[in-house]
Amino acid sequence: MYNTINIDEALRLADACFFDMRSPLEYAEGSIPGAVNVPLFDNAERAEIGTIYRQQAMETAKTRGLEIASAKLPGLVQRIKAVAGRRQIIVYCWRGGMRSRSIATILQLMGIR
Repeated sequence: MYNTINIDEALRLADACFFDMRSPLEYAEGSIPGAVNVPLFDNAERAEIGTIYRQQAMETAKTRGLEIASAKLPGLVQRIKAVAGRRQIIVYCWRGGMRSRSIATILQLMGIR
């Protein structure tokens, strides 16, 4: 199982490689120095999912997110694996953490730590 740590703990790790799962627009507004942006959703996809969440229902938004993300997962996993090398992988996003939790779970299922 993946570990959840706070930002202070993460920043103290000497061998960590940070992956920001937020959209490019969110990343451009600020990120952990040195973090690599590997967005689960692009700006338009994030806006679409947010609109569905606000205007319809959370479950409908989650389903749409899954539809969008599922085709991207192999490429995201390969990119994270290639960039991280042997360093410890730290994935993060914003607010609820659903994007980073989803990717952490996929990485774990693929045997990537």
